[in-house]
Amino acid sequence: MKKLLLKNANVVLPDREVASSAVLVEDGRIESIGEGGADEVVDLNGVRKVLKKAANADLLEHPLFIPALAARLGRRRAHLVGLWCGALGLVSIRFIDDPQWLLLSMVGVGIAWASILSLPYAMLSQAVPARKMGIYMGIFNFFIVIPQILAASVLGIFVRVLFDGASIDALALGGVLLFLAGLATLRVDEQD
Repeated sequence: MKKLLLKNANVVLPDREVASSAVLVEDGRIESIGEGGADEVVDLNGVRKVLKKAANADLLEHPLFIPALAARLGRRRAHLVGLWCGALGLVSIRFIDDPQWLLLSMVGVGIAWASILSLPYAMLSQAVPARKMGIYMGIFNFFIVIPQILAASVLGIFVRVLFDGASIDALALGGVLLFLAGLATLRVDEQD
């Protein structure tokens, strides 16, 4: 595994009196404080700037284009586009070296998130009887919550065993699965 030097990390370790802006990390663990012995240097100021830009972007918080996209393409195809944007975003993280480009990846993930939080419910609400809407929405939520609980329970083991601790590969796998989920969306009957 590469040894990464995280510059501008502003790390304070509880078992030491020192605070350092440079931390050597290997295999996900802090190896030493200071600037020596790194294979690669990552300046966290760049990452902070990207995250600040993403947090301040109204487009990520209020994706107003989703209803227009659904009106034009239909809910199924709009959801497919949203999921594929997220798939591209997650897979691209695996290949990006410059933290500035992570903003583009996160835009894709944000579009997918907005689609996931709205379009499946819109599709379901058109397909179930109005008087039983609450029951069906509750059952539908099981199919969201149970996989989340399962992922939280076993994903760490999965990453450690299958990907040798490289969680970035699990993100890429998530992108591939989002792509397949987009294809599966096309199997849903669309109601008027």
